[in-house]
Amino acid sequence: MDFRLHAQIHDSVLFSYRSNRRDLAIKVRECMTHPMTIKDWKGIARTFTIPVALKGEAKYWNELKEME
Repeated sequence: MDFRLHAQIHDSVLFSYRSNRRDLAIKVRECMTHPMTIKDWKGIARTFTIPVALKGEAKYWNELKEME
């Protein structure tokens, strides 16, 4: 009842959450962050993490702001 997943479109996940459940939005960011180890052609391994931009804390789309 406090969280609703609407859709995944390419690299975006659209969801809504109750205003008093900011912790659910933070949990989505944690679930979407996956560090990966990649080896280059020389065999050197590096950890690669795609940053997740989380926007929320608004009732309307044009009021969305970056969340820490």
